[in-house]
Amino acid sequence: MQQATCHAFDNVELRAGERRLLIDGKPQPLGARAFDVLMTLVAQRDRVVSKDELLDAVWPNLVVEQNNVAVQIASLRKVLGAAAITTIAGRGYKFSGGMVRTVPAPGHAAAPSPGVAPAVRDAGKALLGRSADVRRLADLLSQHRVVALTGTAGVGKTSLAQRLLCDVAHRYPQGTVWIDLTPNDIDATIFRSLSRTLGIEPCKDDPLENLLQALPVRKVLVVIDAVEAAPDEVARAVQLLLRRAPGLSFLLVGQMRLRLRDEQVLRLEGLPVPVNDVPPDQALGFPAVALYAARAALRDPAFVLDEHNVRPIIALCRALDGLPLAIDRAASAPAEGPDVLQLALQRSHDLLPERERALLRRLSVFEHDMPLERVLAVAAGDDGALDTWAVLDALTELVDRSLLSVIPGEPPRYRLLASTRRFAAAQLSASGEFAAYQRRHRMALALPDRPSPMSVDPTSSTGHAPHLQSA
Repeated sequence: MQQATCHAFDNVELRAGERRLLIDGKPQPLGARAFDVLMTLVAQRDRVVSKDELLDAVWPNLVVEQNNVAVQIASLRKVLGAAAITTIAGRGYKFSGGMVRTVPAPGHAAAPSPGVAPAVRDAGKALLGRSADVRRLADLLSQHRVVALTGTAGVGKTSLAQRLLCDVAHRYPQGTVWIDLTPNDIDATIFRSLSRTLGIEPCKDDPLENLLQALPVRKVLVVIDAVEAAPDEVARAVQLLLRRAPGLSFLLVGQMRLRLRDEQVLRLEGLPVPVNDVPPDQALGFPAVALYAARAALRDPAFVLDEHNVRPIIALCRALDGLPLAIDRAASAPAEGPDVLQLALQRSHDLLPERERALLRRLSVFEHDMPLERVLAVAAGDDGALDTWAVLDALTELVDRSLLSVIPGEPPRYRLLASTRRFAAAQLSASGEFAAYQRRHRMALALPDRPSPMSVDPTSSTGHAPHLQSA
């Protein structure tokens, strides 16, 4: 007998015991074999499932045509959308329909660790180089009700948050809620997601008040991913829930902090990469290289890190800034490594106001660390669109959104990751500004090194907000 659980993702519920698929609460027609294929893919969603595995799971002890799998996959995509199941050429299929929450089916008691899906419990067991970050994050959540996990695109924030749930689920006996606010799902509000996941029936007259009355007795961790997609909405909702629901704690995952009262911040950096060329055995002591080697071995069991390939692999990891998303894809699908990072950066770029986009592309002319004085000399421009004050404000926003790093000092300096700089340089070329800002950069290099009359205090209340100081 199947366990009475419900796998929920986005607006979809997969009720195992009832063998029913619901979208927005409405049952969907789905054949028995298609249901079994979907259950198998959801249960094994942390990996690629081969066609043979699906045949064995769905048609046990039967000899059937191999294209039966493709037929069932096609029927599932018609119901769930083409992006819900990814075909990995030559390897099999992988569920990619969104973050899955496993919760008790309606009418059944809660299972141990409710709200944490099996794949989440297993997620990130091999999060190389992140053990200290997981412990630090768990410690922060034990002491504070709102914690922000920030970092640039592709640095592994979501994977780390998933792994955290493995370690802290026992603290929240009434479950965890995962809310993904990617740009395609902004209409799925936080309040609606909370109600749906916690099984709180909304009241037609005042659904929000009904939710708020039910929440104070709940001890729940709410994880909100991709907060940069709707920062104002998230900030308002979290502030309200912090006041009205003392049992709720929040982990806010994204490229920016929201500057909420008592918000604690943990910023993720790329995985360590060797600064110089080192032998293979030493290179494997660096998490970025170890991650590449582990993923490459999954793609090709004959792969070995040796003296012939260690130098280019170190160079690749360095060029990708130690970002796990890009390294993972570069190792498992070499042609896609840089592309997947560019897509992630494009999404970050599209969320920026035009002022910040302009500054980001203009900063790409700097190949190394940037002193504030030269940033102002280059980025302000002759068109008057960005004056000094606008540059300072935009600079803060880029730092807040993890697209620019501050190197503490007096005065401070700024740094673009190599991958971000390459993306921004492409934007500069596309804008037609490349020649003009290269020329401004050459002129700025002729400026003497001296303290700027304006500097940014990286220890201000936001952690790195501009603060004007007298010369």
